[in-house]
Amino acid sequence: MTNQAHTPGPWRVEPLQWDHGASIAIVANGQIVATISPENEDEEPDAQTAKRGPQDEANACLIAAAPALFNAASLVIDRWSRGDLAEAVRMLDVAVAQAKGDNT
Repeated sequence: MTNQAHTPGPWRVEPLQWDHGASIAIVANGQIVATISPENEDEEPDAQTAKRGPQDEANACLIAAAPALFNAASLVIDRWSRGDLAEAVRMLDVAVAQAKGDNT
């Protein structure tokens, strides 16, 4: 595995425009990072006729939270040795909420 940097966050979940919202896009700075296609993509559905798996939305939220989770985990590792975890735990709490789809 190479040591390449990921696309900077924040990442967000939104309907994919080119297929009229049938797919879920994970987007960062106007760039598509990942997509989750509907189960019936061969039927060329739109947002109203797309059939989604039960985990599609949750998976999209988890993918979109990846940069925040990575940053929080990195901070926990850094702060662990110093015994100063308060800020790291706050960041981790926010990142986990984002992964759960909580928009707080």
